Amino acid sequence: MYDFADSVTGYKLDRKLLKSKPNEESTGLNGLLNIGASMKTRLRSIGIKTFDDLMQTDIKIIWDKLYEKCSYTDCVEIWSLEGAKRGVLYADLDAGVKAELKEYVDFRKGREKPNPEELTTLPNIGVGLAEKLKNIGISTSSALKAENTESIWDRLFAAYPSVGCYEMYAIEGAKIGIKMSNLDKSRKAEIRDYVSRKNSE
Repeated sequence: MYDFADSVTGYKLDRKLLKSKPNEESTGLNGLLNIGASMKTRLRSIGIKTFDDLMQTDIKIIWDKLYEKCSYTDCVEIWSLEGAKRGVLYADLDAGVKAELKEYVDFRKGREKPNPEELTTLPNIGVGLAEKLKNIGISTSSALKAENTESIWDRLFAAYPSVGCYEMYAIEGAKIGIKMSNLDKSRKAEIRDYVSRKNSE
């Protein structure tokens, strides 16, 4: 179990590791990557007024104080702060570091990890399609994956005559874990032919 009392990154940050330093190294927050005017104002409001303040304060403490003032504070802010300390864009942070920071944010915001059996955890399955699937007896991702795409669509079509290729693309992509836009062209053609035949019966 991750201990949130420990350092998020698991090692001490060294200012020598920074690729760039702020324009006013010890007297302000100018020149830090990821820290725009709005973030500077927010940091100053919680007592983080200089580069040294930022470097010497635990990232979790800074984020917690920002969160106390604004409940919309989320992962982007903590990634931005970590990137600023390291001198990198937050988009370039190591995936493992970002995942640890996200875990902390989720913990603090009381978020639960999504149930992998929920239909909406699958690609292409939004709330609307998930509800339709549940109404025909498919209520879990395992159940969806266990049944033939054509069979699922037939059941949907019987209950909801307006469904078409879109729903079948979505189901097929969900079953194999890809976005419908990435389905093989030949498979899409098969689906279109299948739906066309069913509509003409």
